[in-house]
Amino acid sequence: MQRIGSTDEALEIVNTILALARSLDMEVVAEGVENEQQLELLRQMRCSYAQGYHLSRPIESSQFEELLGTRRSWAA
Repeated sequence: MQRIGSTDEALEIVNTILALARSLDMEVVAEGVENEQQLELLRQMRCSYAQGYHLSRPIESSQFEELLGTRRSWAA
């Protein structure tokens, strides 16, 4: 995800992967989301799932339940 948004080619690759996954009835998790711009681009491309430092830094398992309790959603 570091280069998403940096070039039109990078965006087209992500769009192609998402289109392929949809045509195969698969879900995609975008990894490495590090900033709001990347997250917004993924929202616009209708990517359903993402992970990365922008959403949460690595945490201990004991903290995971608390994080789930916040029910933070990035979907528009």
